[in-house]
Amino acid sequence: MEVTARLKDKPDSAVTINYDLPTDLDALVANFGKEVVASKAIDSIVIDIQSNIRRLIRKGGAEATAEKIQEKLAQYKPSSVSTVRRTPQERMSDLLGKMSPDEQKALLKQLRDNIAAQSATSKAT
Repeated sequence: MEVTARLKDKPDSAVTINYDLPTDLDALVANFGKEVVASKAIDSIVIDIQSNIRRLIRKGGAEATAEKIQEKLAQYKPSSVSTVRRTPQERMSDLLGKMSPDEQKALLKQLRDNIAAQSATSKAT
């Protein structure tokens, strides 16, 4: 399996490695042990629940109270369906659609200033 990681503040830092990761439960337990597999599954489920909590908080309104969120997530069951990962550009496009024209202009100016500063730093080194 290919695994890629990069630093958020360094877009060109992406590194991809190949890792022999088993794809079924029996092989995972054979390679890593029950405790590790259970611990990693719990960690992943907690992250999924946190993501759902954040989504409901962002939605706002009467449904964003702790009690309503508890009700909605009390019956949560993880699924084997992978979350579709969106590109940074897709996420940015969604965010821009939620911003006013003035907020978009301010962000564009900030991005241009950041690019200019990075370009000046690159030339200085």
